Amino acid sequence: MKNSNKFKLKPKDKVLFEYLVGVSESLEMKAIPEVHHVAKLHGLEGVFLTKLTSSDSDFAKDTWLKSLREYRLVQTYIYTQRLKLLNDLCESEMDFVVMKGFAISHVFYDDCLLRPYSDVDIFIDSNRYFDFKLLFSKKGFDFASGWDTEPLIKQVALAKKLGSRLCLEFDIHTAFSSDFFLNKLFSYEVFKKNSQCLYIDELNNYIYVPQTHLILLHSMVHFFAHIQKGNLVKLIWLYDITLIIESLSEEDIVNFEVFVKNLRMGEFVFQGLEVLSDFLITSTANNLKSRFIKLDANQTKGLYLLSPKSGFFFLINNLVNFRNLKDLFNFLRYTIFPPKIAIEKKYGTKIDSILVLIYCYFKRVFLSLKRYSGKYYEIKK
Repeated sequence: MKNSNKFKLKPKDKVLFEYLVGVSESLEMKAIPEVHHVAKLHGLEGVFLTKLTSSDSDFAKDTWLKSLREYRLVQTYIYTQRLKLLNDLCESEMDFVVMKGFAISHVFYDDCLLRPYSDVDIFIDSNRYFDFKLLFSKKGFDFASGWDTEPLIKQVALAKKLGSRLCLEFDIHTAFSSDFFLNKLFSYEVFKKNSQCLYIDELNNYIYVPQTHLILLHSMVHFFAHIQKGNLVKLIWLYDITLIIESLSEEDIVNFEVFVKNLRMGEFVFQGLEVLSDFLITSTANNLKSRFIKLDANQTKGLYLLSPKSGFFFLINNLVNFRNLKDLFNFLRYTIFPPKIAIEKKYGTKIDSILVLIYCYFKRVFLSLKRYSGKYYEIKK
C-alpha cells in the first residue's frame, strides 16, 4: 500500500531547504534577510549562516558574520549550562538516555552548536522519576507549566531561568510519548538496549544516546506525529532526517531494517519515506526504501501516524493501551480534571471561586468534544 500524499513545503521554506541541501547553490542578495528569518523560525539559523558566510558570493558578509558570532555566543552559553546539569546527572549514577535534539546534534552534526533545541530530552526508568525530580529541584528547576504533567503525558518539562531572557529546560520522559500504543513499542528497556555510549569532551564523561537506527525511526515517528496532530512542524526535523539518512552505512541500513521489522513497523517506514520522497532523492535513500518494498502482512504497526485521525481516536487509543490501572486512572483524571493552575493558564485568568472552576471544566469538556470530532487536533500557533 502506498501513500500518495507527498509532503510539500511552503515556497519560502522550500527556498531555504533547497539552499541548505545543495539543490540551489546560491541566493539572491535581496532574498537573504527573509531566508534568514525563515531559518531562525525553523531552528536552522546556525546551519544557514555557516553556509552563507563560507560561500564566495558577493554580499554584505560582515553583517552575516556578526549574526553568526552572536548566534554562537548564545548557543555556547546555553550549551555550557546544559552540560553542567548533565554532569550532575552523570555523577548521580542514575541511568538515563539523552534523546532527540541533543543526541542528533552530537552524532550527526560536525558542530553540535549548529543544531539548536529548546530543551534536553532524557528518557528514564519510571521507577526513578521522583529521584530525578528531586535532583532537578535541588538545582533550582521548577515545573515549566506550573504543575507536574508526568501522570498525564508521561513527561514533564522542568525549567530554570538564566537571567531575564534565557531559560534552561529539561524534559524528563518516563515513557516514549503521550501515545500509549507507541509506548508499548518504545519502552525504556528498548531504548537502553539500542543505545550507545557517547563521549563528551567537555564533560570528560560518557552519556547514553540512541544508536543510529533508533534515532532515525524516532525522528520519523516524531515528524509525522506532529503533522498528524496539526502541531508546529519545524524544517529542522526534515533536515535531520535527510542528514541522518545520508550518513547511513550499509551496516546502518541493515540494522535499521532489522530493528524496524522486529517492531513490525515496515509499512510505516516505507510509506513515510514515500511521503518524503521529494526530499530523499539520493542513492542512499533509495537503497533504504528498497528494503521495505516487500513486506509481510503483519508490518503495519504505527501506520495510523500517516493518516488523519480525530482526537477521539487518540483518546480511545490510550484507553485501550494503558500500561496499568494507575496509568489509566491518572490519564482519565487529568484529561477531564487537570489542576486549577492548568485551567488558569489555558484561559488566562485567575480562578478564585469553585463555581468558576466548575464552569471552566464544563467549558473545556465542551470545546474538547467539538475539537476532537474533527480530523485533526487544533493547530498550535
